Amino acid sequence: MNVKSSGTTGAPHEVTYDADAIRTNAENLIQAHGYTSDLTVIITGPMDHLGSLSKMWAAERVGASVTIIDGMRDMGAFFRAVDDAKGPVATFLVPSAINMLLTFGRDALAARADRFAFMETGAAPIMLTTMEKLMKTLPRTRLYNTYGATETGIISTHEFSADCIEGCVGMPMMHANVAITDEGRVACGNNGVTLITSDLGFIDDRGRLHITGRADDVINIGGMKVAPEEVETVAMMFDGVTDCACLAAPHPVMGTALKLVFTAQGNVSTKALAMFMADRLERYKVPTMFERVDIIPRNANGKIIRNSHDL
Repeated sequence: MNVKSSGTTGAPHEVTYDADAIRTNAENLIQAHGYTSDLTVIITGPMDHLGSLSKMWAAERVGASVTIIDGMRDMGAFFRAVDDAKGPVATFLVPSAINMLLTFGRDALAARADRFAFMETGAAPIMLTTMEKLMKTLPRTRLYNTYGATETGIISTHEFSADCIEGCVGMPMMHANVAITDEGRVACGNNGVTLITSDLGFIDDRGRLHITGRADDVINIGGMKVAPEEVETVAMMFDGVTDCACLAAPHPVMGTALKLVFTAQGNVSTKALAMFMADRLERYKVPTMFERVDIIPRNANGKIIRNSHDL
């Protein structure tokens, strides 16, 4: 079976999974998240990507039901799938889909809080503000942040509903292992395949993996290195900001400066936003340019397309 990469670790490509790789990925998820035969697993993502296929493999192995819907463009279809399930529900949603639910369907989601056994996210960073809103909306649901790569499969997971830590993706699963290279990159392995990723991170004293950014996203500002994810996390804490991306932009004096493009609800003062961020970040990490846009372009897995012509 071929699984399509989103291009996170290079140009998009396909990876072939044999029966043993499918089995180990399924067993990783079953053991870590507690898949059971009475579950209905709702799949919303592309059916040729690991995020969706791995849930299919786990559900099939335990005899759970599966409902497939075409993304989150029709939010009503997602809620109908929850309502139609005969037992507890589980789902995997990228952070951008979770933000959409919390922004436009939070009341409907909260009304179904007791239907969810667990909800998993991954494929892109989830911000602390999003995790906290989701925990308040689904207070009795197990919420997981999961890490993996197309080449290796599912690697680790962390239940942030029990311990809410931004960037923490938990302990390696039963068939996986992780390490940090001398350059601070995440090296991970599963089913005999090892990969050195472009993800930056560390392993804490409890053996949990934390992702701090991506080596190829780091922006150099006057010799100082800025991880855009850190800037974006602070911007998302500002009331009214619904999504954002921190980018490198040409500057006539500095050569390169930080620019924040953002979407928002209501009136958002860029001056107030800049002051808010200045109180929470080192000076060189505060963007000097701000632009409100209609949408932040993201790929099918919810990752920001930083080189998009729309940014």
